[in-house]
This record gives sequence, C-alpha cells and structure tokens, in this order.
Amino acid sequence: MKGLAPLFLGIFGTFAFSWVGLTVIPNWQIGHLNPESDEEGTDIYPQPQSGMFHRGERVYAANGCVYCHSQQVRPDYVANDIERKWGNRRSAPRDYIFERPVFLGKMRMGQDLANIGARAPAQEEGSPAPPTSASPAPQGATASSPPPAQAVAASPATSPMKAASPSAPTA
Repeated sequence: MKGLAPLFLGIFGTFAFSWVGLTVIPNWQIGHLNPESDEEGTDIYPQPQSGMFHRGERVYAANGCVYCHSQQVRPDYVANDIERKWGNRRSAPRDYIFERPVFLGKMRMGQDLANIGARAPAQEEGSPAPPTSASPAPQGATASSPPPAQAVAASPATSPMKAASPSAPTA
C-alpha cells in the first residue's frame, strides 16, 4: 500500500506534463497572434473576413469538403504545392487567426483550397454555360464525386438561413 502514492503521483505527473506541453505551451506561443502590417506599414495581414467568407465556411463544413480538400499550402519538403500555384508561400499559424474553427484537413484527396479565391477568377474567365434542368448527369459521376453546382446551390446546407420547419404554416 505504501507504493501506491508514488505510482499515482507519477501517473498524474505524466498526464499533467503532457497536458502542459501539448496545450498550454503552444497556446502561449501562437494562441495570441495579432495581425501584422507589411514593411511599408500600409497593409495589415490577415484582414478580418467578410460575411461571404463565413457563409462559404459554413457551406464548406456542411458539405464535408474538409474530408477531401485541405486549406493549407504545404512546405516544399512535403509536397510541391507552391509549384502547382496553390499558394505563394507555405501556410503559417497567423493565416488562421480569424478562422473558428480552422479547417486544415486530415488528408488531401482533392486540390488544395487555401487560396482558391485568388486562383478562381483566372481559371474561370470564360462565361459559364446556362444551366439546364433537363440535362443528364455526367458519365463519370460517382458517389464519391462532389455534387453538381445546381444541387449544391439548392441544398439546405448551403443556405445561410435555417430551413422552415415542416410544421410551420405556409403563406
């Protein structure tokens, strides 16, 4: 019975030091990052995001995009994200200070979406084809492919407002 106190103290100490090392110290290091201005003092990075950003973030989460697409540009020794023009530099903790929650992703199976707003206009300069409701599904569509744009636009997950309840009276 005398040997149980040091054993429990050792187990508690192990968990306490692990918790401090994995949560408290990283929070001290990067938990209170603030935006920085550039060398000229004119631009502040990162800027607080607009309402459209938060709406897109909710759509990204609701549709499960985080399972296939990451939002981080990886360093050169891991992948060639910068060569693919998925970003100008690798991602840093300061990039995510205004995002709650941060959707980094676990495993990338689709392209990186960290800087998609900067890349999208160049990729989609042509005018889009008018949507047709009678068009058949594409031949290569599978259950794992993302839904077509029309289905995503009509999905309740993409709506910024809550859907009306079935018991609510209709006008």
